[in-house]
Amino acid sequence: MNNRIIVALCFVLLVLISSPTLGIVYVAPNGSGSGTSWANPLGTIQAAIDIAAGDQVWVKHGVYYELIMLKDNVQVYGGFTGTETMLSQRPPFPRSSDDPNCSVIDGSGCGSVVTALAGVTSSAVIDGFTITDGLNYSTGGGGVLCVSSSPVIRWCKIVDNIADVGAGMYLRNASPTIESNTIACNRADFFGGGISMEFCSKPTINDNTICKNDGGYMGGGIDVEGDSAPSIMCNRIDSNIAGFGGGIYTLSNCAAFQIRENAIVNNTSITGGGGGIYCSQSSPIITFNFIEANASISDGGGIYCYYRSSPIVTNNVIAFNSARQYGGGVFAGQYSIPQLTNNTIARNATPKRGGGIALITGCASPISNNLVAYNTTGIYSYLSKPVLRKNDFFNAGANYTGITAGLGDIQAFPNFVDSAAGDFRIQQPTPCYNAGWNGAPYMTGNDINGYIRIQAGTIDIGAYELPPVN
Repeated sequence: MNNRIIVALCFVLLVLISSPTLGIVYVAPNGSGSGTSWANPLGTIQAAIDIAAGDQVWVKHGVYYELIMLKDNVQVYGGFTGTETMLSQRPPFPRSSDDPNCSVIDGSGCGSVVTALAGVTSSAVIDGFTITDGLNYSTGGGGVLCVSSSPVIRWCKIVDNIADVGAGMYLRNASPTIESNTIACNRADFFGGGISMEFCSKPTINDNTICKNDGGYMGGGIDVEGDSAPSIMCNRIDSNIAGFGGGIYTLSNCAAFQIRENAIVNNTSITGGGGGIYCSQSSPIITFNFIEANASISDGGGIYCYYRSSPIVTNNVIAFNSARQYGGGVFAGQYSIPQLTNNTIARNATPKRGGGIALITGCASPISNNLVAYNTTGIYSYLSKPVLRKNDFFNAGANYTGITAGLGDIQAFPNFVDSAAGDFRIQQPTPCYNAGWNGAPYMTGNDINGYIRIQAGTIDIGAYELPPVN
């Protein structure tokens, strides 16, 4: 019995000594070792992933020409100098654009650079890489492809990838956590320049910069389709283009997904509507965003709602947007019913009607506590019956076209801090103070700056709440 125990212990010890998977597998350019240390690294990331089991893969700076497949319970970290003994010693993120310690995975135009298939959960992590030169016209996802998986994708630069759909990232029935990445300069032929999702995907998309992507027909920055319900929070979605929905395009039957606390700016729709956000048959909750300086060649410079879309739009600043047709700030058509509460809709422009808001055909929107000011015109209604209450309309042209003032509406100088410079906080004296309706639908407990509503017994008009007057 004792001899058997001794033999078994010797076998276990031999396996442990010979195995490189003792917690960390090391990779460096031109490595030819077994991955047991920085002095004995493997030469490819995929080789390290293949032998890792519940381990971390550490990748030294350099360029790796390969396509990789993530594996469950394996965390892949890039951006090392090649001397670290603890993960915390890795140079911190975010990093400069000329990062000397960048780990690049270059797909050489041969497919999706990073793939996560069914069975890959949030125990799989890819962190700290530049993911580039992916090309996929068969399954989508030039940079990253996730199918029925939920990895964590963090601190990566996903740039210069090409695909038919989802050039930066394509999600199919997938729910990854996508946080603190830069997703830029990717090009899709059909939809989703930055990120595209379908088939009930439910990703968490937080704190990313999604910029300068080309979505082809739809969704320059983000494309949401096929009953998907993402959480899109605290991102900068900037300077993307597409035919429809320069910043975000939504075509999803899921009613309650969040578009919250983002800066959606400088995006352009070059064929149809929705410079900033395009909603078609979808009803996201759009709240606490800055939707500014977006442009549409058609309608809805800031937000475009089409065909029975009923988004909840609250506590946003919608400003400096433009449309060549109707609705410089917000457009709704074809029986869409956006719920507009406590937004500041200012300095939007259109050469036609509805510089601030345009509602055309069957739009019975409740519009309450909104501050609609300094637009080319105020609100335009055609074959629609919106319900207005306690708004302030103060615009360069007509405040109301095709509709009369709502119950308790005012038409008064709002006294912004500096609207020309984009500071749309109200200041005393202002007629918007304590002038809203406390029963407005979808009111929130805070204003866009996070200050508590209500401060002085009655809610203020617009996206900002003032403190009580002493």
